[in-house]
Amino acid sequence: MREEKKARRPLTYDDRLAIERGLNRGDTISWIARTIGRATKVVREEVRRNWTADPSGHLVVQNRNICVKYAKCEVKRLCKGMCIAPCRKCRDWLCNSLCPEFEARPCPRLDRTPFCCNACPERIGSRCRHLYRFYEAKFAQDLAEARRRDARKGIDCDPEAFEEAIEVIKAGLAKGQSPAHIIEANPGKVPFGTRSLYNYLAGAKADTLTKLDLPRAVRYKPRNRSADGGKSPQIPRAALEGRRWSDFCALDPMDQENAVEMDTVVGRLGKDTQCVLTLFMRRIGFQFYILLPDKTASSVVEALDSLQDLCGPRFPKLFGVVLTDRGSEFADAERIEHGKDGRARLRLYYCDRTGRNRREGQSATTKSCGEYSLRARPTSTGSQGATWRHA
Repeated sequence: MREEKKARRPLTYDDRLAIERGLNRGDTISWIARTIGRATKVVREEVRRNWTADPSGHLVVQNRNICVKYAKCEVKRLCKGMCIAPCRKCRDWLCNSLCPEFEARPCPRLDRTPFCCNACPERIGSRCRHLYRFYEAKFAQDLAEARRRDARKGIDCDPEAFEEAIEVIKAGLAKGQSPAHIIEANPGKVPFGTRSLYNYLAGAKADTLTKLDLPRAVRYKPRNRSADGGKSPQIPRAALEGRRWSDFCALDPMDQENAVEMDTVVGRLGKDTQCVLTLFMRRIGFQFYILLPDKTASSVVEALDSLQDLCGPRFPKLFGVVLTDRGSEFADAERIEHGKDGRARLRLYYCDRTGRNRREGQSATTKSCGEYSLRARPTSTGSQGATWRHA
């Protein structure tokens, strides 16, 4: 029996970082593909698709005139000034960004591998007369997510089919039927699911129908949100690749035993901005407490940087494997795993959202630290005047 073709796994942020580092070193596309375990075609399409012309962060010449009409151009006063010389000779303004007739010749090197200027020696100095093209992991990740998000916008059906579905839904609601019952009683006539129908009604996208047409939905209270209105960044899916609970269970038993469990403990909700970062060492049963100014990802990174400075070269041996939950303060996985110099210092893994047996160490950490409460009081030392009291 012929095996079904598996869907291609999308590139993660870590894959794109490896591609960027390889391009900066001047590695070939095929070698980069082997290092991340992907096909050469995948990496080639990624570089040709998700590039940026912004030279920020790269060593380039900013004031070069690359217009193909530079030699014979006689355009004047693009900056609305009173000078009589052609704008191509101006030293104060670069006419490329002002002239509507600017035209640049595409670089012939960008038509062949590696399709970007990351490691091109021609971009330094005055030899390059073409537009820049760089591959950056952050920009590529944002561009890919935006393309995926735009592809899912709108309603995935024909306008005629959608109008017929609205008439069916109106007739069902007039009889007092629920959205789930309407879709179940009319198979094939409603080209979307129950959850999508609720979203269309909430967003007033279903013609004249709104959520007010649901007699039971208007009686429900709004769901409670977090203190910041649900704006806290959650762990992105790209950061979970290779860092899930299943990946942690695949480690050597000795590495699991030597893992360090990381968590945060907050004070009084809505009153205390400070929190405590806890690091529980499984092997020896020892626990660190680090006071953080706030419960943010940047504060966690700064605390780990300080701890690495204190431990020195022993840090990777003591904190080589770290297990934590999926709180927003641990969202910057790449920065947590790498120090200020960019070198890897630990391996980070996230617990699942459910399953108490998978978070036994973290629950013990929170329980032992929960015997104390952080009371923030104004003192002469300012925000550092928080005191600990035994409960």
